[in-house]
Amino acid sequence: APRPGWSTGPRSSWRTSASAELGSRVRNGYGSPMVRVDVTEVLPDDRPVQGGPRVAVLVALNFPGLTEPVAELVRRFTRTAMQTLVDVGATPWLVDLSAPPLPPLAEVVACDGVVLLGGGDMDAAWYGHEGPVAHEYGVDRAIDDYSIRAVRDTIAEDLPLLGICRGNQVVNVALGGTLIPDIEDFSLHRGEGG
Repeated sequence: APRPGWSTGPRSSWRTSASAELGSRVRNGYGSPMVRVDVTEVLPDDRPVQGGPRVAVLVALNFPGLTEPVAELVRRFTRTAMQTLVDVGATPWLVDLSAPPLPPLAEVVACDGVVLLGGGDMDAAWYGHEGPVAHEYGVDRAIDDYSIRAVRDTIAEDLPLLGICRGNQVVNVALGGTLIPDIEDFSLHRGEGG
């Protein structure tokens, strides 16, 4: 549940798409029962100011192979993004891509802007890579599909769009770009050694 005093209604100043179904996805391979990120761990300390621009923040809080070091990165970076939006007067709406049912994309593009944050790797088929990818983790085709459609719909609506980390990769691929499937020092992206 959100922090006391925060509303999750469809037209409220604070919204989240977190769902009770998350528990079943955790048991079915999205992290483990011991390692998961809960929406309450990433909410900003401050309540958004009424009347600020509404910004949809798309992030998979949980994904296949989630480890505690990666979960801590997800918590820290998502919370920082959410708090930063509040600090600049925006009203963030957290859309947890790992917690279906996901909102219709029409609701996402009804916001004043969209931010896509980090998460697991994209399915390499999206950018034309064939065969196995070294060090691949966290691939979820359903999350990729929704994210790609969200980027394309956001651009079609001429809304501000910001991709950070995996989010930047999603924007690139949605616009026809490619990715280098593996980076040499992958450990830094898993919360290790840096």
